Amino acid sequence: MEGLGYETHDKKLERILGSLKKDAKEKIRYKSKESFFKEVFYETQNEINIVYENFKFKDVSRKIISGFSIREVKRGPDSFYSESKIIFPSYDIEIPINRITNLIKKKSEIFKDCKSFKIAFKGTRRLKFVENTLGNSAFDDSIKLYVVVQAVYEKNGKIGTARESISGEKLEDFEKLDEIFDEMVKRAKRQTEEGKRVSGKMPVVILSSAGGVFVHECIGHAVEADHIAKNLSVFKDKLGEKIGSDIVNIVDDPTFPNQRGTHKVDDEGTPALRNVIVENGILKNYIVDLKFSFILGLKPTSSGKRESYEVPPIPRMTNTIILPGESSPDDVIKECWKGILIKKLDGGEVDTATGDFVFGIEEGYEIEMGKVGEMIKKGVIMGKADESLKRIVKLANDLGFSPGTCGKDGQWVPVSDAQPTTLFEELLVGMPE
Repeated sequence: MEGLGYETHDKKLERILGSLKKDAKEKIRYKSKESFFKEVFYETQNEINIVYENFKFKDVSRKIISGFSIREVKRGPDSFYSESKIIFPSYDIEIPINRITNLIKKKSEIFKDCKSFKIAFKGTRRLKFVENTLGNSAFDDSIKLYVVVQAVYEKNGKIGTARESISGEKLEDFEKLDEIFDEMVKRAKRQTEEGKRVSGKMPVVILSSAGGVFVHECIGHAVEADHIAKNLSVFKDKLGEKIGSDIVNIVDDPTFPNQRGTHKVDDEGTPALRNVIVENGILKNYIVDLKFSFILGLKPTSSGKRESYEVPPIPRMTNTIILPGESSPDDVIKECWKGILIKKLDGGEVDTATGDFVFGIEEGYEIEMGKVGEMIKKGVIMGKADESLKRIVKLANDLGFSPGTCGKDGQWVPVSDAQPTTLFEELLVGMPE
């Protein structure tokens, strides 16, 4: 076939990469003496976006983001230039849109009794090539599929809401959407029932089903290297110090398979590696990109991520995980004699400089004498990051993930977070009157 003027897919890609390597060397040939390094980044993102709301498709579209950027990295502001250009032509997700729309329509029948619902699907195939004057030269081709679902249920004038996110790499990863949707509807319905009001300082169990919102907000952002360098973190100058109880081990791991934050190389060409943030309660490392590896004198941790070629990379989380313990989830609950159990969190936020955090409780229950009791009203849990990690007294052997899209400095990138069923000896619980 090649002799007839045709080109195989692999040969075509090999030819494109060969051309990019020559172009990259020319673009980074000269750099100023005060620069740490110079870099060129090429990418093409082929996207499918689908929005299905109340049994009607509001959007079914494709989008291409493609171009290159040149960055010269310095201690102060970098010099940065980007240009729109098709880099990797004809490399799309290769999933027929009608397969996706048919799957969404079929699985969403479960929402027929809801007041409203919305399903947003985003599929991205991203091809990228990066080269810099440090010797990094890397290519990656990845597919990420992502679904965010929101449902609202109403009964006797009372409103219940539920939200879920699901990620995958192929459409078959979403075959159990109906089970997830069914649980969402049940959760929203439960919220229309009367709940018990509880408040004050008390033991709290967060189930693995709540995902890793806590670890993402409580410590993840605070150990990103730019926050450390800019004195915007409660964990600045704390390497080697005890910040959690002896059983707390936290990693940021882009090598964890089949998760939304997984990659082979980051957007600076640093190969993926498991980064141990906390080991037996001791702060061991930060989340470090190439620029801040020079500024802080630390090794890069494959954490340089960017939304697209149009913006420079910054230190970002990948898959941030509190590692499991040895107890069963039931034993963790039994250890809590009186307190609350949180089955699902409803987002949260943290002040990285002070460590103050607040998380919404989407679904929770009272614990009495080590047993799960009445449902509680929606409320919040509050605390300080550097104190709450020391108050973790028991970890289960399970692990629950929550995929998401994390925003920082105007950039949104894919991440995933996880933690096991966790017992805190004390957190502050607040609820409206």
